[in-house]
Amino acid sequence: MTKSILFFFIMLLVILLPMFGQAQQRPLFTQHFYNKYYDNPAYGGMKRSLQFDLAYRDQYTTLSGQPSTLYLGFHLPLYKYSGGGGFQMVRHEAGLLQHTQAAFSYNYVTGLLKGLFSLGGKMGIQHTGVSGDKIVTPEGSYEGTINHNDPLLSTERFYGTGVVWELGAYYLSQKWEAGLMVYDFPQHTMPLGLTHFEKTSGMVGTATYSVRYNRFILMPNLVFRTDFKEFQSDIGVNVSGLDNLFGGISFRGYNKLSVDALAIIIGTNIGRHYSASYSYDLGLSDLRHVYDGTHEIMLRYNLNKAIGLGVTPKIIRNSRHL
Repeated sequence: MTKSILFFFIMLLVILLPMFGQAQQRPLFTQHFYNKYYDNPAYGGMKRSLQFDLAYRDQYTTLSGQPSTLYLGFHLPLYKYSGGGGFQMVRHEAGLLQHTQAAFSYNYVTGLLKGLFSLGGKMGIQHTGVSGDKIVTPEGSYEGTINHNDPLLSTERFYGTGVVWELGAYYLSQKWEAGLMVYDFPQHTMPLGLTHFEKTSGMVGTATYSVRYNRFILMPNLVFRTDFKEFQSDIGVNVSGLDNLFGGISFRGYNKLSVDALAIIIGTNIGRHYSASYSYDLGLSDLRHVYDGTHEIMLRYNLNKAIGLGVTPKIIRNSRHL
């Protein structure tokens, strides 16, 4: 049965790959493997303890208006309520736009096929700002006083606030895990000054397999992201088992048009509760000639203690839980 489910996920990717081009639909993280809750609300509490994550990503360094993302979140099991929950805040800037999101989540967990199956949702608000003085229009005048010659566009900062949501499913077993998440579906708009900002719907899928080789644990993994018009994927392998060190390598892209970067990740566990990791994306697209790579740092805290016990969950022995 597990082979059938894995085959389903692989075939889903094979069907979707030819349909889409290249894009970045929502803020992404190279170190997605170590913060699966960001990409799927159904992952809440799967670490079986309270976990905090703090991450900062500086994408396309030195490129004017390049994206940057700050993430702060936590999730924990809620055994009394047969699931898990969490909270996250994301601050993302790219070009003229600044987005700040805050969202809570809950996921229901049950046993399935010698593993755990979870369904979850995340809901919150997004506050978006636009730097009106940086907008350039074809009919505008920008020598001296700024004038866009457009009654809908201000030369000052203008803002808007709207609702965001995610729905996800996740399966976790001893050897492999997979998840699927849909965000902001159906597509909707939010007010932004005198106009509206369109929230694009999308989907994120993940799959990971675990295999032990001598003292090492190798974890091949795959992620795809799509807004149902364009598509991007990451394929990589992470490794642990060398004392307190862990790391990985990943490749973003799947054809000539979508190839973006080759990433290297290295990290260390600090005592029983803390860990820190860093990744560097070496650009492979045509943009590599105008920027100096992408840097990302992540800090984690895990209580490493069962909390909020009501009914003790089914235990899955899994050495991937760093």
